[in-house]
Amino acid sequence: MKNRLKILFLPFCLLAISSCLPFVEYEVEAEAPKLVINAKLYNDSLTVHLSKSASPFGKVLYNDLIINDGKITLTDLTINQTYSVPFQKNGRYKLLNVAQENHLYKIEAEAVGFEKASSEKVQMPEKINFDILAFGPIEPINQNGEKAVSLKFKIQDSKPEKNYYAFYSYLFPLANNYGLKTQVDEIANSCDFVRNFLSDKCFNEKDFVLEYYTEYLDQKEITFEFTSVSQSYFEYQKSLPQPESIETAFIEPNVRYSNIQNGYGVFVAKNAKFKTYKLF
Repeated sequence: MKNRLKILFLPFCLLAISSCLPFVEYEVEAEAPKLVINAKLYNDSLTVHLSKSASPFGKVLYNDLIINDGKITLTDLTINQTYSVPFQKNGRYKLLNVAQENHLYKIEAEAVGFEKASSEKVQMPEKINFDILAFGPIEPINQNGEKAVSLKFKIQDSKPEKNYYAFYSYLFPLANNYGLKTQVDEIANSCDFVRNFLSDKCFNEKDFVLEYYTEYLDQKEITFEFTSVSQSYFEYQKSLPQPESIETAFIEPNVRYSNIQNGYGVFVAKNAKFKTYKLF
């Protein structure tokens, strides 16, 4: 009986305590919208999406944010050459065949009613050097009889400066993309891995062996992408995961990486090689 009375009395205690708490009004000062630049420099093209920022309070439609009349320029800082990036559609701009390895680039964006936004300098990395060590099927991985293939390869990291890499697989016809399963080099545990991205923190100027696996059903072929990426691309990917478990409920969220000054977004670069195999 005493325990029951305690349980019944608890809500009244909480109500009494909460009634004593002061109600504080807090006004959030609205920030003027800024340009948002999301740009990716490939070895054969530059793609840019230009939009504007909006308040997190209230409902905003996508079409209200995109900017179709902006002016975007790409500057090759290495040779002091500036290019105008043509508009395509729906806030997207594209420039072909401009990137050169090891060159430094900067993006600037302008639009009526906004202050100019610009990126920090980003270097176009050299193509990755690698050797294929083994490729073949592995046993079905579940009771549904799904098949899988494994690719073992070696990265040749010969440059003393920091390098960053990413790896993907693409099945045809399209299917799910799965990431790095195991790292067969003994120093892998100290490496800086973020999903399919990694730095050469633990193998600078050394060879490093990785194993990549992908599940598939009835696909006919698979293409592997071996990519060198800019530091900005790696840092952006590293900032995406957020703490989710109950143990991290009161931890500050990760701040999304940005290298855009006087605006938001990110400018990254990647230089890819591809290898295609027929499936069994």
